[in-house]
Amino acid sequence: MEGSAKLIAEEIESKRYFLEARKWYVDIFLQPTRDAALMIIASTALILIVTFTLYNVSNVFPLSKKVDVVLSLRDTIKNYPVLKSISEGDKSTKQVVTEYLCANYVKARESYNTDRFPANYHFVLRSSSKEIFDAYHKNITESNDSPIVLHKNGYVVEIETLSSSLNVQGYSSDVKLEGSKKYDSVNVKFTKKVYDASKALISSSNLEANVMFYLSDYDFSKSVSSKLDFIVTHYDVKEIKN
Repeated sequence: MEGSAKLIAEEIESKRYFLEARKWYVDIFLQPTRDAALMIIASTALILIVTFTLYNVSNVFPLSKKVDVVLSLRDTIKNYPVLKSISEGDKSTKQVVTEYLCANYVKARESYNTDRFPANYHFVLRSSSKEIFDAYHKNITESNDSPIVLHKNGYVVEIETLSSSLNVQGYSSDVKLEGSKKYDSVNVKFTKKVYDASKALISSSNLEANVMFYLSDYDFSKSVSSKLDFIVTHYDVKEIKN
């Protein structure tokens, strides 16, 4: 015991005792607090870096894009909406939408399939002037190649759009359209194929439709909830000679 007391006395006299005591206090109480603070700072910085990186990656390479669409469906089991991109780099949004609507009108009017006919019929009804729809209705109910006659024979008519070209009054068709420039017509070239009940090809022909229409003013540069009116005012089809 006297030896220990003597050793402690020597440590105190040489001041090593106080140095070791302070080191012990720092190691036990101060250093863990410092390490914890550094860990919190490093973790916070890492979280901020990861969050910023993921945010930028999601903006550059979005995995999905949310688009608000209002669509009325009578049967949500058999029918479901499909969003399809129709953008083209060398054309404005208005021009692309116009050509797409006219091409869809031609496909709905010229094609025939038992399952799709009611939807196509109502699309032509909603998108035609009275005179144009009356002519269409007369054709499908009275002509020899009407859907009623084709249905009796089990025929199917498929339409493949080859091209659609917008003509603008006072402007060439390759000019980008912005604002409210007046549209004239769209020329839609397509292939019409007729199949019998056994799905054998009966005939194939290349045709060109000239579609004149009314399109309401709509700002395609903004995302707004407003109605887009599209009404066909003139429609004629001719065969393309090879």
